[in-house]
Amino acid sequence: MLHALEIARNLAADDIELVGDSALIVNQAKGVWKCRSPELQAHHDAFRILAAPFARIRIKHIRRSHNLAGIALERIRNGL
Repeated sequence: MLHALEIARNLAADDIELVGDSALIVNQAKGVWKCRSPELQAHHDAFRILAAPFARIRIKHIRRSHNLAGIALERIRNGL
């Protein structure tokens, strides 16, 4: 989600929709769940900073099998 926020910022978008296949990350980003993991806190803080300038952000959870963009990015990252 951090990379998506950076791209949206560079495109001067102000109304965005983010999707993710991790219920933990999605619910923390939405503020439904608190971030209690020290390992994730830096990412959570970065998300809040990057998200602040946007007029509207919608965040939704999707099943991993439906996250084709995420699957493609993971394959690219892993060199597959």
